Amino acid sequence: MDKRVIVPENRFQLLGDRLKTRFFDFMLVSVLMGIFLVPYIVWIVFMNNSSFFVPTEDNFLLIALISYAPYIPLAMIFGLGVVGALYYSKRLAFGEGANAYKDFFYGIGKNIKPALLGFFIIGLLYFSLSFGKVVIMFSELDPIVKGLLIGLMYVGFIILTMIVGFYLTQSVLYLGTTGQLMLNSVKFTFGMFGWNLLIFLIVLLPFIVIEVCSYLPESLFLIEYIFLAVCILFYFEFETFVFSIYSHAIFDLTINEDYPEIYRKGLSKKEPLE
Repeated sequence: MDKRVIVPENRFQLLGDRLKTRFFDFMLVSVLMGIFLVPYIVWIVFMNNSSFFVPTEDNFLLIALISYAPYIPLAMIFGLGVVGALYYSKRLAFGEGANAYKDFFYGIGKNIKPALLGFFIIGLLYFSLSFGKVVIMFSELDPIVKGLLIGLMYVGFIILTMIVGFYLTQSVLYLGTTGQLMLNSVKFTFGMFGWNLLIFLIVLLPFIVIEVCSYLPESLFLIEYIFLAVCILFYFEFETFVFSIYSHAIFDLTINEDYPEIYRKGLSKKEPLE
């Protein structure tokens, strides 16, 4: 019997192979990530069920500050789970004998500083977005202007989150200063912006759904919780792995000529078809 291991030729095949052979590991890592999201979920449920957090013309600035400032430390907590998943995803993509549980927690310890920095920035961005929306909605601006300003805030949030995302995937792979990795991240973000935007629709799908659900009637909030359950049971690691291998593809095209030991690692040495 032929027991040769078939090595994927490109990252589409790599994704399919890992989903087929490590599906339950995807579920385990997603659940582990979900544990780090529990404080945020508790805070959101608390806000949604408390009359204190209803803004009025007299108190909207204070209420918005109290409501959304916790997003910063809560994002940093979730960021620990994200870098754990990124480290596991790197080992899984590279065929390094990944162990979901051990690599997840080892990755947190190894990458705790970039995790806290990256998600401090994301938390600050999310706080600014949420706080800014309240300020705009209570302003006397024309409704069309309000919509345009809020739309621009979402665009800015997505672009800056892309930069942080590439910073984190680099930090798992390379040694470098924060400034060097951030500068590279800016180049990656705008160098292939169209493809990046497409991939980030996958990566930010949980955020998009949660934001859309915030505008729905309370009777439809169940949709948000069902989708969150799907994310915790599978989607968190799926999106992390997708962004991880997408980042590896970009790194191969740009900086991995200086790192031949990881160029197309985990793939066959044929020319990529991606």
